[in-house]
Amino acid sequence: MNEHLPWSLIVAYGCMTGGIFATQELVRRADAYGMGLGPVPIQISAALGTVASLGTLIHYFVMTPWYWVIVLFVTGIVVAAVLPTLVTMLFGRNLGGMLLAFGWIVFAIWANVIIARL
Repeated sequence: MNEHLPWSLIVAYGCMTGGIFATQELVRRADAYGMGLGPVPIQISAALGTVASLGTLIHYFVMTPWYWVIVLFVTGIVVAAVLPTLVTMLFGRNLGGMLLAFGWIVFAIWANVIIARL
């Protein structure tokens, strides 16, 4: 790719947004089945994930030209659409959901480390 948008950042941000998307889906699914908004740790994970995603994009915006942020955001959406399905197929609905719900934190840290080293 480019020195401003390495493949490792695309993977890290895509996995992070995929995990956040899956976490938000878990909260919506729990609400749809009449369980309220789901377990409190899942709610907290979904809220923190949204803030972390926006923070990562802002951190990246400060470090690189503006158009790379848009490219990263769009590729993150594409990966987020596919990743939860793949993880659910590999690990099952419950384990896959939990891996995604709390695994995004590792990818958020990785993405921000990559951005800091640009």
